[in-house]
Amino acid sequence: MSRSGTRSTVRGAERRASALASALVVLAATGIAAAMSACGPSTSKPSGAQAAASSAAAYASRAAASAAALASEVPSPGVTKVFTDASALQSAAASLATSHPSSVAMASSLEARASEFDASVSAQVEKARTSAEKVLKSVSGSGNAIDDVSITGLPTATKAGKRLAVVTITNRTRQPASFAVQIDFIDSSGKTVESTVVSATDVPPGEKATPLASGTSTASAPKIAKAQRY
Repeated sequence: MSRSGTRSTVRGAERRASALASALVVLAATGIAAAMSACGPSTSKPSGAQAAASSAAAYASRAAASAAALASEVPSPGVTKVFTDASALQSAAASLATSHPSSVAMASSLEARASEFDASVSAQVEKARTSAEKVLKSVSGSGNAIDDVSITGLPTATKAGKRLAVVTITNRTRQPASFAVQIDFIDSSGKTVESTVVSATDVPPGEKATPLASGTSTASAPKIAKAQRY
């Protein structure tokens, strides 16, 4: 197998694993609050240290889950690292919740670590989306990849009342390709109330990427407006 073929195979494996890894991280996040509530007597108020630990664990858990959801937009070489770091952060949050519920030092360290990780992933995704927006600006009509993209709306409860949609992008070509997709959120009258752009970089031939599109209006439905392969 050629070197480019090997890289394509590795990237494909990363993306196939991303959905499962994301699900595992998000599912782990749901257990943190329960673990924290079980750490102390139910009849007593938590101490300041316990409250700080609880807050830090919950924040780290949310940061890990958010990063896992965004990871599909991170350029391929960094996808695996995002999931590895998200899982490690989730484990640290669980450890703080169950084994060290009163450690202010650990809580402070974990919160700083979560903040740095969240900012790093967000910056990578923002950079990819900015590049995608530039690509779409020069596209007339619906783009050359409109038939390679599908969208599935998710219940608003999955993210604090926001409208979420899974954008499934399939590379049907014989070469790795990047994609820029504009998602419009439409209200009941058919009017576009907001738009967002998602991206997928270096998707291997025959493989899929599944970025998440997020809208702030719960009374809207997602629609693919443009999709460009480049």
